[in-house]
Amino acid sequence: MRPWFFPARVFHVKSVSLVFRLISFYLTRGSPRFFAGGWDLNPRRVQLQDGTGEEPQLVSSKLQKLYADDGMRLLSAPICSFLSSSLTELCLWGTCQEMERFTKEQEDALLILASLQILDFSAFNKLQSLPAGLYKLTNLKKLRVYECPAVRSLPEDGLPKSLQELNVSRCGNEELKQQCKGLMGTIPEIEV
Repeated sequence: MRPWFFPARVFHVKSVSLVFRLISFYLTRGSPRFFAGGWDLNPRRVQLQDGTGEEPQLVSSKLQKLYADDGMRLLSAPICSFLSSSLTELCLWGTCQEMERFTKEQEDALLILASLQILDFSAFNKLQSLPAGLYKLTNLKKLRVYECPAVRSLPEDGLPKSLQELNVSRCGNEELKQQCKGLMGTIPEIEV
């Protein structure tokens, strides 16, 4: 009998500890439907024995979309390294109501996700700024910041040139809205 989450292309987690447990489970037991390719973790090579006596295979995630209610804990170098080759959409909900800014480690981890095309930040009530370095996510097409009333501005170092859609709906900060309106003509679709 196949577990309910195979093959995992889209995953919604309410607890990042579940992601840690799933990754740990599959690193120890393996599953060709969840992993493939060449994942290299910091730079130790992680390998799975497939039970056939053949050479161990390198592992990486095939997960394409991840929706996380406790997403700030997800932004760590080991997890992002694991997801980096496949993850194209990341949606983070602000269940940590007290969070005001991203740590340097979280910003660096986010930048590991080079394949991201869609990035959402939703319901971070006290978040004052978006992570620095977003301009380095060169595949990013959509950036959505929804219901983050304390966010005052876009990252100082700019946004990726690949960005096709910028949405800052229901953020309420006039300074942020004006900054986004100033980008009209450089980003095809802007919603404030």
